[in-house]
Amino acid sequence: MLTAFGAGAVTFMMVMYALESRGRRFVLAFACGCALSSAYGFLAATSSVEESLYLSVLIERAARNQLQAMAAYGTLKELDPALAKESHDFLLSPSIVKASFAMFARRVLRQRG
Repeated sequence: MLTAFGAGAVTFMMVMYALESRGRRFVLAFACGCALSSAYGFLAATSSVEESLYLSVLIERAARNQLQAMAAYGTLKELDPALAKESHDFLLSPSIVKASFAMFARRVLRQRG
């Protein structure tokens, strides 16, 4: 099922890319195809939907934090690989993923409600 979704998303994206010159609707459709392909990539690389959503938030925050740190301090120094692995393993432990996903869900529900 997931492979069919991925093949469909990539095919749709490529067809819309080829048709972009025909108008804005195709550009928008291409952007939607890119989002679907990205979602497929996250789903294929993780063990659950919760982990996929958690990682997408985590990656966005890490990118924002890195840009802010580079703006404030210039060049960043490399992190010790052992510490990076320890952080990676901790952040992707099932209990942290589930708790973080639940927290994100509560925030969204509170904002809507």
